[in-house]
Amino acid sequence: MVKPVSKSSKKVVIYHPYYGINGGITSVMKLLDKELRKRGITPSHISGNPALKPAPKDTTLFEANKYQEYTIYNKLARKYPGPLGIKYALKLAFTPIWLAIREVRILLHFRKYDTDTVILVPTVFNPNSICKPLRKIFKSTSNRPNKFNVITQFHNSWECYSACVDQRGYIREMAESGKPFGTLSRFDASRFSEEFKIPVFYIENLIEVPSRSKSPSLNNKKIGFIARLSTEKRLPLIIEAFSLSIKKYPDWSLHVYGTGPDEDRCRKIAQEKLPEGSYSFHGWASNREKIFSDLDVSILASEYEGQPMSMLESASYGIPIIATPASAKTREIAEACGFLCKEDTPEAISETMNKVFNSKDLLREKSTDCLNYISSYPSEGIINTWLELLKNPHSPAVPYSYPPTTAASPGTPSA
Repeated sequence: MVKPVSKSSKKVVIYHPYYGINGGITSVMKLLDKELRKRGITPSHISGNPALKPAPKDTTLFEANKYQEYTIYNKLARKYPGPLGIKYALKLAFTPIWLAIREVRILLHFRKYDTDTVILVPTVFNPNSICKPLRKIFKSTSNRPNKFNVITQFHNSWECYSACVDQRGYIREMAESGKPFGTLSRFDASRFSEEFKIPVFYIENLIEVPSRSKSPSLNNKKIGFIARLSTEKRLPLIIEAFSLSIKKYPDWSLHVYGTGPDEDRCRKIAQEKLPEGSYSFHGWASNREKIFSDLDVSILASEYEGQPMSMLESASYGIPIIATPASAKTREIAEACGFLCKEDTPEAISETMNKVFNSKDLLREKSTDCLNYISSYPSEGIINTWLELLKNPHSPAVPYSYPPTTAASPGTPSA
């Protein structure tokens, strides 16, 4: 029985770069919203960019960049200027008016929030995911109407921060805003705490454990990739590795679930590298039960990750995972629920594939490990930690990593 929280709890607002976009952060925030509602808290939502899906009737959504499609910030504005460039000229003329209206809309909206309001900002390595007026409000207490509170959680890893030198300033800006800043793992929190000389909290992603009536069959000889098709996910690397393994195991097939900006390139590479009939692109599929019931093993070879929801979901259905060492959490999940590749090269990934394809007993053993891992996953503890953090960042119940020179005691982050 879920107990409702006290009426004195904070009002919660969840920020989305694109409300309704398919991806891990959206899944996590959707689950957090669901769990908070069970406990008597109804979050409202902000979409930094035009929402990609309408919000449910019981959800309050503010779109910061509403009507952006009528301006030159529309990505297709230059590509489709209209006859004699008239459409583009109209967008160009409307843009400064829209910018002024946007500024006023945002300021008026945020004046609704007070000191009992907490805005949760899950962020990735993309400064453009938060428009300038919102960044100005989020990062500086003096610019926040009515002094509402902001909590930022970085949904990527220390490895990502180390690799993306040109974008470090954005994360530093968020971390050094003087408000609670967190990560998905203790390892990452420790590294960021030392880097920024601040306390950094860490809370894992929530997952929803499916109800199941039977164990996976593991008789399909299918390997699945479930993720957004963007360059950092490195599907071409997986295709290259599979092209090596399929020579030895021609009865296996690769199945891709996802869409994204790298899709056309990935399709072309698969067509060039793989035999016809050995792979399929299924697009985005929301029916996770159907996806995982068709698979024997899943795979992820991202350049960087936080705590991938596709890996957690795969484990929750008893499907073992092949992964490269992209982050502390990918290493942890792969070692507990599957197979960690020695390196992120086609040869090393293919070697791991061959090991998996060659042994059904090994797959069944790892499937059991997946279900055991999920059965002990601390979902209730995670939501309780969120409740404590939203209510009081100083709470001893919130796990923090501290810089070496800071005493490990709660209360350092400002409220």
